[in-house]
Formats: sequence, structure tokens, C-alpha cells
Amino acid sequence: MKAIKAYVLIVTDPGHTRQVYDTVRAIEGVVEAHEVMGPYDIVAELAPAADLATIARALAPMASNLTIRAPESGPHCDAINAARKAVRNLVAFPLIERVVGAERVEPVMILMLVIADRFAAGEELNAIVDAALLDPALASELAGLRAQLAALWTVARP
Repeated sequence: MKAIKAYVLIVTDPGHTRQVYDTVRAIEGVVEAHEVMGPYDIVAELAPAADLATIARALAPMASNLTIRAPESGPHCDAINAARKAVRNLVAFPLIERVVGAERVEPVMILMLVIADRFAAGEELNAIVDAALLDPALASELAGLRAQLAALWTVARP
């Protein structure tokens, strides 16, 4: 299996870049980090990973700072709850929960699903993504997040 290489693009609150940079550098699995100019404040390179557990461990500290925003409308809340239920029903959920803990498992799983196409992923991750896309609520949420990330990646590249 080919190792998976990943970079994390980080935006910080004004005045907190150095503190976040120091924290990111101390995270196990981060091999390099740089303060940069542009739409992102920090770029962190993760150590090459060969399996889901390693990827989840590397993303977990960053996922704790991820804020998932949801409008208060009933239909939107229903869709979010259905997507969360679908994530919890994925076969890899218990493994990722053991690796990163209950408080981080949903954001880590969602990050993995959304950026899976950026990895030279093995069959295990591809099977999880395929299963996630079978659920209409989760597929819709993932499509929206992918579109947002695609826009960010387009802006970030010269």
C-alpha cells in the first residue's frame, strides 16, 4: 500500500498565529509546519501514513478546533442529524473512535471522507467513502463540504 501524504491548511484568529504554530509543531505526526502569507496562516505537513488509524491520530488534535456551523432551520437540522447518524453507522466509526476518542470522532471521520480523494487511498478508505455516499443525507453534506474545499484550494493555488 502506498503511503498517504497530507497537508493541513490552517487559518488562525488574528494575533494567535504564533501560539497555534507552536501547538501544531508539537503535535505527533506533524513533520513540518510553516507560517505563510495568503488565505492561510499555517501549512502543516503530516508524516506519510499507511492506514486510517494513523491519519485519524494526526487529524484529531486539529479537529478539536473545527467548528461545524449549522443553521437553525428544522429541515437543515434534520439533514445534519441524518448525516451524523450515517457517519456513526459507518463500519470504520468504532476504529476511529478508539483512536481519537468520542469527542473527536465525527469531525475526524468527516474530514477523512471529504479529503479522501486527495489521498492515494487504499481499498479500506475507498470502501468507507463508497458506503458513505450510499446515504443521501451524508452524500449531500459531503458534496457541500467538498465544493467549499475545492473553492478554497482554487483560491490558495496561484
